[in-house]
Amino acid sequence: MNLDPRLLFLMRRLIEAHQQHFINQNIRILDIGCADGKFMNIVEKHLPNLECIDGVDVPSTWFGKEKIHSRGTIYVQSLEKSIGEIPLGFYHVVTFWEVLEHIEDIYSFLRNIRKLMVPGGVLLMTTPNLFSLSRFIKRQNWIGIAEKDHKYLFDKLSLTMVLSRSGFTKPKVSGYFFPSIGQSLDIFNKLLAHFPGGGMLFARAINSDNLE
Repeated sequence: MNLDPRLLFLMRRLIEAHQQHFINQNIRILDIGCADGKFMNIVEKHLPNLECIDGVDVPSTWFGKEKIHSRGTIYVQSLEKSIGEIPLGFYHVVTFWEVLEHIEDIYSFLRNIRKLMVPGGVLLMTTPNLFSLSRFIKRQNWIGIAEKDHKYLFDKLSLTMVLSRSGFTKPKVSGYFFPSIGQSLDIFNKLLAHFPGGGMLFARAINSDNLE
C-alpha cells in the first residue's frame, strides 16, 4: 500500500497531541472523512496506548466500507445533519483532514463533533490555506478554488474564529509549507509554520466542558 507522506506528517502531530494531553492513557479516536481507511491503518500500527480508532464518512468515490481494513467501527453518517449511531461523549481525539472546506453547514458539523468528544478532548484538522503562496501563483488553477466541491476557504484568523464560535477552546492554527518533507525536517517545518503562506492549515483545539 502506497502511503501519502502527508499522512505520516499528520500521524506525528497525533502522537504529539497524545503525549501532551493523554500521556499513558488509552485513547479512542474518530477519523472523519476516513475515505479508504489509510490513516486509520497508520494509527493502528504506530500509536501506542490506542483503545480504538473508528471512522465516519458519507458515500463517495473515495469511500467504501469494503476498502477499509481497519479493525475500527465504520459509520456512514453526515455530521452536518446528525450524529446518528455514533456514541456520545466517547472520543478523546477527533481528526479530519481536508474535510471542512467541503462542508455546507460548518457550525452544525463542528457542534455535532463536540457532542461525540469527551470534555477536554482534542480536535486535529487540516484545510487549504486561503493565503497560501501557491494561491497567488496558480490563481484560478489553485486546488482550493479549482476543486468544485469546496464550499468555503479559510485563513488562520477565520478558522480560529469558526472553531472558537463552535465552542472549542485554545485553537491553534499553523500554516505548513512542507508537510511531506519527513520526520528529520519536522523542526524546520515547524519554524516555517510561524510565517504566513503555507499551503496547508493545521489546527488543534480543545473541546470545552460546556456544550451549548
